[in-house]
Amino acid sequence: MRYLIGIITKPHGIKGGVIIKPLTDFNRYQKDSDVFFYPHNDNNLKPLKLTIKTVKETPKGLIISFYDYDSIEQALILKGLKLYVFEKPHL
Repeated sequence: MRYLIGIITKPHGIKGGVIIKPLTDFNRYQKDSDVFFYPHNDNNLKPLKLTIKTVKETPKGLIISFYDYDSIEQALILKGLKLYVFEKPHL
């Protein structure tokens, strides 16, 4: 089962960071953890993995960077994607 945990709203800075609107109360965003998205937001395709490099909390939302995404051009591609995990949260 998959769990929707956030939406990438826009890029942040020139080094590939993005702002994420979290949709969960659980701390699902940690360094070196994996999140998944569906290409073109099409749930019929195989999900692709992103590994979190850094996490920073701000009033605007979470600023997160991912490994292998190091430029604003790459971050723009991620804009609007829904992020998922496949693990049930620990209560």
